[in-house]
Amino acid sequence: MFNITLTLYIILTWFLALTLYFLPKKILFIEAAFVFMILSFIVDNIYTILGLNLRYILLAKEEDLFVALILYRSIIMPILALLLLNLSLLFKKTWFKALIHLAILGFLIVLELVTVEFGLIQYERWNLLLQTGTFMFLFLSAYVSFYLMRFLLKRVMR
Repeated sequence: MFNITLTLYIILTWFLALTLYFLPKKILFIEAAFVFMILSFIVDNIYTILGLNLRYILLAKEEDLFVALILYRSIIMPILALLLLNLSLLFKKTWFKALIHLAILGFLIVLELVTVEFGLIQYERWNLLLQTGTFMFLFLSAYVSFYLMRFLLKRVMR
């Protein structure tokens, strides 16, 4: 079961990275790298605070499951937020942007349920509604860090 879980998360990481790579982009590489770095830092700290300090969630102790958890929180979640940012900048229609937001939020919720089902994390004093709020905070952080980087790049280029 452990090897299947790790294999699934490796394949998902590879698929999402290739999807992000081959999609047309409205953001520069340096902006995407900055957003990815900030989001990875935020997600890692959220899971560390919730898991180790507050003990709201229990993190997996087995090596295979822990590696899959690291892939999930350090690569998959920031890539999905970058995908959301890129797709929302790519399209102009508001209803389509809302549909993209809902689809990626739904995908993250399903992925979180799979993560709980595979035993990567266990909720103690935490639930899926609070985690959905965390995902929305992640999306907001993606937009804020992107527009901050764009503002700084415009200032430097003057």
